[in-house]
Amino acid sequence: MNDRPSRRRALIGAGALGLTAAGIVALRPREIRTEPIPGLPGFSRVEGGGEISAGNFATIGLDSPSAALPQDMLAEAEAQVARDPVAALRGDGSDITFFSSAGCPLCPVQADRLPGPATLRPLAFFGPASERAARAMIVAPQLHDRLIRTRLVIDDAYLAAILEAEGLDPATHLRRLDAPETTAALALNHALARALQLPGTPGTLIHRTLAVGLMPRSTLTALLRQEET
Repeated sequence: MNDRPSRRRALIGAGALGLTAAGIVALRPREIRTEPIPGLPGFSRVEGGGEISAGNFATIGLDSPSAALPQDMLAEAEAQVARDPVAALRGDGSDITFFSSAGCPLCPVQADRLPGPATLRPLAFFGPASERAARAMIVAPQLHDRLIRTRLVIDDAYLAAILEAEGLDPATHLRRLDAPETTAALALNHALARALQLPGTPGTLIHRTLAVGLMPRSTLTALLRQEET
């Protein structure tokens, strides 16, 4: 009796099972390797990182804050982070914190890849224009996506125009740019970036794990799931 059809069906069945098993393995999230952030217990970062945009840190950044960040406010912010970094990071309750800066060409790309709503932490890594933009993003977070995408000179005249376009009162919001609470918020953002040892932007903190630089959305989504387990 010819049993070739039976053997053929058995082989096809075995092959199908093999492909199914391979598919399950492929769909299983790959564990993302992380390493501790020195000096910040309980926090880690993705090994390797991605491409970053690094500004002029001699002007404003991790090592030498500009005159826009008074030393006493920065010192107070750093003390706040040292006392309780989790409380200092707590924004609107989002699982994701996004560090960006106007003038960073990678930030708009990363903003589009975020796997969910984020607490925005604008930084001033690219000189006075990015410092003005960071203050505007603190005062009016709805300007964030527009300001990180602009190639224009960001000054008060430009900010007034886009505030008006957003239906916000320009005079009121421009007065708030230099308010002590705005400066304190910007100082806190920089103190957090320094504690996390963020060398440039973008930076995406998911729960307590930092992804430095440009990352695929799939990686951030997998990291979000991994941190929730």
